[in-house]
Amino acid sequence: MQNNILFRYSEPDDITGLMKVIDTTKTEIKEKSNNILLERIQQKQVISAIRENEIIGFIGWSKNYNNNNQAWFIEQITIHKDHRRQGMGLQLLHYFLNICTLENINEVYATIQKNNEKSLSLFKKVGGIIIDETKEENILRITLA
Repeated sequence: MQNNILFRYSEPDDITGLMKVIDTTKTEIKEKSNNILLERIQQKQVISAIRENEIIGFIGWSKNYNNNNQAWFIEQITIHKDHRRQGMGLQLLHYFLNICTLENINEVYATIQKNNEKSLSLFKKVGGIIIDETKEENILRITLA
């Protein structure tokens, strides 16, 4: 299967496609995600992964993590369940990290549930290291050259 993935900053009209990627049935989570995504889209802090005119994944982040203007925090990286285990998350994360480098960002952080071994493995593939942890979560840092 040929990848042919287009990565681009998300636009307000993408919200329906982005919400289809989030595979939860809990209404309150969808509503909260919808509001956060719209805010991040306005700030150019969401990138969509698109295949055959369909959004199959996205990454959203916040800037100035811990009041550091050279650190960003990944809030969510999600690939549609039908497109997982095909390397899309890794491609999307690499694309995002390239943008970070172009923007002179030195560090990227993320919080990952301890039981989410696939996400933890993904972040470790790009140099993520666990710098702190709680009972339920790992806090990871990716240092960029």
